[in-house]
Amino acid sequence: MDTGTSLIYAPPAIAQSMAELIGGVFVPQVQLYLVDCDVELPDLEFTIGGKGITIPGADLMISDDSGSYCFFTISSMNFGSTESTGADLADEVVEQIIQLAGSGSGAPSVPEGMDTWLLGDSLLRKIYTVWDFDQEKFGFADLA
Repeated sequence: MDTGTSLIYAPPAIAQSMAELIGGVFVPQVQLYLVDCDVELPDLEFTIGGKGITIPGADLMISDDSGSYCFFTISSMNFGSTESTGADLADEVVEQIIQLAGSGSGAPSVPEGMDTWLLGDSLLRKIYTVWDFDQEKFGFADLA
């Protein structure tokens, strides 16, 4: 769980598979998958400690200020790539999405093969979290 992260980061193969199912195309400049703004995304459910937490599909997409470019809010745990796809994205769109997703500076890096997820605000805004530092544990509850 990371309160400083807006998105959800998944193992690369899982993020890619999910994005491909909705027609997503990876854009290295922003480290996100570009999706059709009209695509209807299914809900996503995580099970943590035996309890299901559902994120509505509508909460799994962000767009630029113009509404012309939409991105899947689940990305890969790969950061810092400077590779270019040649995608013709306006510089200001790239800048906006970098601001939403983070610059990659100091971003988490996970060794290849690790099944690690970084759960940011997309999930955390759906639950109430309680942190018990003395017992070194945390819990969560429904907001309703």
